[in-house]
Amino acid sequence: MEKRLGDIHQDIRAFISLQKDARREDIESACLRDLRVVDPQDDMQRIEESKDELLDDAYKWILRTS
Repeated sequence: MEKRLGDIHQDIRAFISLQKDARREDIESACLRDLRVVDPQDDMQRIEESKDELLDDAYKWILRTS
């Protein structure tokens, strides 16, 4: 009986350890996702695609505040 209880205890400890590892990996993945590296090419493309709107808005702002 004690051996079975010892085995159950060990299984529970192993399960808890696996759960902690899985949780740690989830946290690390979320952190890395939040800290993702920005690709300058993506930023350049976004700026180039929206520059006409930015230019129009700049003209409007200058004329409105002059």
